[in-house]
Amino acid sequence: MSALRPSPVAPTVDFERDGVQHGFLRLPYSRDDSAWGSVMIPVCVVRNGKGSTALLTGGNHGDEYE
Repeated sequence: MSALRPSPVAPTVDFERDGVQHGFLRLPYSRDDSAWGSVMIPVCVVRNGKGSTALLTGGNHGDEYE
């Protein structure tokens, strides 16, 4: 079995820290006009609060016009 490569995604938040944080997941993206670009994926983390747990996700197809 081969070893997995490290993830190229770099978070700007600390997933182990208690409290509320807002930041991004930085996904490297290279294209012809910007060799060192990144896609910034917004993320909010709330850790160790009282109450229930929730996960909210969403998505968008950027090339579909209405």
